Order: sequence, then structure tokens, then C-alpha cells
Amino acid sequence: MAKHGDIAKGPGWELRCGDWQQVLADVQCDALITDPPYSQRTATGQRSASTKGSATRTQQPVAGRIRYGHITSGDCAALARQFAGALWFVVFGDHLTAGWHRAAAEAAGRYVFAPVPWCKPDAAPRLRGDGPPSAVEWITASRTRGKDSIAVIRKQPPGYYLLGTMAHRRAQVVVGGKPAPLMRSIVRDYSLPGALVCDPFAGGATTLLAAVMEGRRAIGAELDPETFEKAVARLSRGYTPDLFAGAPTAKPVQTSLQGGSDAG
Repeated sequence: MAKHGDIAKGPGWELRCGDWQQVLADVQCDALITDPPYSQRTATGQRSASTKGSATRTQQPVAGRIRYGHITSGDCAALARQFAGALWFVVFGDHLTAGWHRAAAEAAGRYVFAPVPWCKPDAAPRLRGDGPPSAVEWITASRTRGKDSIAVIRKQPPGYYLLGTMAHRRAQVVVGGKPAPLMRSIVRDYSLPGALVCDPFAGGATTLLAAVMEGRRAIGAELDPETFEKAVARLSRGYTPDLFAGAPTAKPVQTSLQGGSDAG
């Protein structure tokens, strides 16, 4: 079993096991693209989701659906402070955390755009209660201020995303993981080939995989050792790169932290 401090590496990518505030303390990236835990309300809803069954059967909570806690406004502020130098800062959230990420980015002196919705095709129905299902998640994008930061992407990003299907969700390594086509599109929209993309909440490593497939370098952290091992196995299986993006640069992703063991 992996342990905190372990480091796995491959062509163009590096994944570190542990708390992002510690294991990524030496990282300066071009683009932070991440899908952190959501608010306590969302996390509670995930944990209380019911199993399949008829209305006459007793419905039991699905144990172990998610292996992480919820995020707080303080966590959002810490994330924005630690990666304040990233040219682009792209963070997923629910309707509550989107506001926290915006406030945190503004407090860090960044220019924040209006939240971009990801409209989930084939959104899962609400299993408890009588309200509508959650079919939209929000992407808060911000950039550093100044003329130099405006030219870090090749084209204007879209105002919404529709990528992802039920089939993509069945391929998730962890609950809540995003579809690979969605993350590849976001990587293309908010970074240039050769850029260093960082994901402090790597989960199943979809963002890291999307980055190297698009000719970027990738580095991330995953707190849960079991999920870390699954992510490393997924990255180590290899991938088919975008022929038009170019291969990931041979430049090292980042100098490893002192004392970390190389798991890959």
C-alpha cells in the first residue's frame, strides 16, 4: 500500500501521495486545473444516496461511495494563496463552493470571470427527496492580472461545456471523477502545449492524463493512498496522445520533495 510522501513518475507526469499543502509546496505551475471536494451539503447528499430498489424496499445508504470530506471556504482561500502565481486557475465546484472560489481568487488579486457551467448530459436522478436533480456543476476560472497573462491561451474558452455521458461516468476511477473528454477540452482551453498543469486533488488522475494527452506536463497530489495507487496504475497504462498537440516535453515536471520515495 502506498504511503504519504510516495512519488510516482512517468513520461510528462508526476503524482505525489499526501496533503497538497505539504507535498506540492514547491510547485509553481502555469495552470491549476482541479476538481476538489464540494460543500458539506453536496458531500452529505452523496453519502446518503440510496441503492437501487423499489419504493416498498428499505433503502440503505451506499457505504463508501466517496472517500473524501467536504471543502470549506478556508480551504478555498488556502488553495488560492498557495497557487496565486498560476497564470490560469480553473476550479470545479457546486453552487456554494463556486462563490467561495471566486472570493478566494479575488482576495489573491486575480481577475475572476463569471462561472462557467458544465451541463451534465444524462445527469443521475435525485434518489431521495422531491427536488430536481443536480445537472450542473460550476467552473470558476481566473487569471493573473496584466497584459502578459491574456495571451496564455490560443482561443477564447467557451461559455459552457456539455461533454460527458453516462458511459464516461461508468469509467470513473473515483466517485465524482470528471469525463476525460471534458478535461481534455478544459486543458486545451486554459493552457498551451508544454505548460505545467497542476491538480492538487488528483483523484483518479483524469486531469493529469488529459494534460499529457494534450502535450502538457502534469503534476498532482492525492491524499488517499488507495486512490493514489489506482491513479498511478491508470497513468502507467499509457495513453494515445493527440497527434496535433505534440508529445509531452522531456523537461522534468518538478524537483521532487526531499524525503519522498519514488513509487514509479
